[in-house]
Amino acid sequence: MNSKEIFSDKKWYHELLYKNDEVKTNDGLSSLLDMFNNEADFIKHFIENTIFFKKEHIIKQEHEYFNTRSDENPLVVRFSTKSQKHFYFKSENGRGFSVKKFKNRKEAHDFSRKNKLYHKSEKEEEIVVHIDKDGNYEVRNQIAKYSEIRVSQGTLISNFTNYTISHIWAKTEHPLFFTALWNVTLIPTYLGFILDKPDENSEIVRKLKLIMQGLCYEFYKPAIINETEIKRLKTSIEFAKKCQSENYNFTFI
Repeated sequence: MNSKEIFSDKKWYHELLYKNDEVKTNDGLSSLLDMFNNEADFIKHFIENTIFFKKEHIIKQEHEYFNTRSDENPLVVRFSTKSQKHFYFKSENGRGFSVKKFKNRKEAHDFSRKNKLYHKSEKEEEIVVHIDKDGNYEVRNQIAKYSEIRVSQGTLISNFTNYTISHIWAKTEHPLFFTALWNVTLIPTYLGFILDKPDENSEIVRKLKLIMQGLCYEFYKPAIINETEIKRLKTSIEFAKKCQSENYNFTFI
């Protein structure tokens, strides 16, 4: 079947995958979406098969982990070359900061264990950080500590398998986002890859990201989400409230 034959019989998800895209003729997501009768059924399936963390775990983590941070007890972040502009170290006289660049994660990890590495975004405080050793090591530890779930730790240890650890706000270089359980969900592997795609991949990717952010904000009300962000998520937050009123089968662990 060629692309013309595919587009001659448009499915319910056609605009969600191909809207304003003059290049793409096939999208592997169609095989998944074809299993559902409509967009609402697919979104409900996605939400009801996502695992969220109980609010009591989020509160306990806030008190025990985030509120006890210090120079001697740093928070952890994920390193990527795209986020290097956020990492600083103090000059020898202690009067200023210099951007610290690294060749790779190992170099960044080793440096942060021997030196004070700071994360700083515009108009934010400097926070001493360690670089995560493999990209999700500390996240897995936090999940295990507060929910007693072991995921992505190998078949001999993990009691939850074939789940993807998904960060709802893609700010893994930020110490107040990376390990925060309000920003982390567990999604079955056959669905979890969708949120890793860039927004421009398709309309369904963009829409699902907004929906998940709206849900996590409505569930947890994290203080770091500012008024500008809340305004951006207004429609998604209203949808989250609608899901609750319609008794969606949410899973919290």
